Formats: sequence, C-alpha cells, structure tokens
Amino acid sequence: MPISEAVARMTITDLQSNETQEVMFNPADLSRKVAVNYALKDVLGNSHREHEYLQTDNQELMFDLFHNVETPEDLAKADDMARFLESLCYAPENPESIAGAAPPRVLLVWPRTLSIIARLVTVEIQHQRWNRFGNTTQFTARCQFQESRIRRLTKQDVRLLGALRTPQSQGKVIE
Repeated sequence: MPISEAVARMTITDLQSNETQEVMFNPADLSRKVAVNYALKDVLGNSHREHEYLQTDNQELMFDLFHNVETPEDLAKADDMARFLESLCYAPENPESIAGAAPPRVLLVWPRTLSIIARLVTVEIQHQRWNRFGNTTQFTARCQFQESRIRRLTKQDVRLLGALRTPQSQGKVIE
C-alpha cells in the first residue's frame, strides 16, 4: 500500500497536557450509546402517562484497543499507551483550580468516523501475552468514554455532523 493510502488511525489527545497518542490498530468495533431521560407525568383522567423531557445523557463511546508487540519500538509504544490511558483517570499533580482537579478531557479523533471531546470513565487493560523477560507483548485496553460538552448540542447539529464534532461545532453556548 503506498504511503499516501496508509490507513488513518485514531488519536487520543489529553487536552490538559496536549499529549497525543496514536493507537497501534484502529478498534475492530465502536459502540456509541445515547440515552434520553424523561419524567413520567401523571395526568388525571388520562389512560397513560405523559413524557416530559428532562435531558439527553452524554454520549458513551466504547471500544477495545488491541496492542501486539513485535519490535522493541512496539514494546516502548505499547507500554507508553497503557500508562497514558491509565493516567487519563487521574487529576494533575498541581491543579490551578477546583475544575482543574479532575481527570482531563480528551479529544478522540478517528478520521471520517468521529471527532469528539470526552472523558475516559473506565479503562480495563487485559494482559494476554508476555515475553521471556516478563514484558507484556500483547494486551487489549477496553475503554469507555463519555462525551464532555461545554455547549448545548441540538438535533440539527447531530443531523448535520453526526459524531464528527469539533470544539467550534459542539452546538450553541448554554446561557
């Protein structure tokens, strides 16, 4: 395959440190879940309960990142990726504010598939194979992210852009 036709891989960028990691292999599956919350309102004399819209939950993204080590460079990259993913579950050492004392938001970009700002809510690393020195040579990181919007997202935004959102196209500013 010519270099110009190389497969575009997903990247994960820590928006606090601006560190970006490229995945070894794109996920084989991507699950996106959106849930709508309603309050059920009792109306006297009705044969049913009315739905009253409360809000839409933050979109959840779930996927597995597979890593298979074949070279010393792969070993260093895989180890770094595992540590990077786990670090996204913790706050920075010296936060400048209360809001900054939370784990970072990340930008998930998978060209032509998604571009969403989110937070890693769970990561489960399954070590599957080791070399003779005890280094993990194969693992799968099961990741669950939740979209972390700072603006109102509308039906029209989602219809137009789907999961290809950018900071500028996340929707209308909530006032």
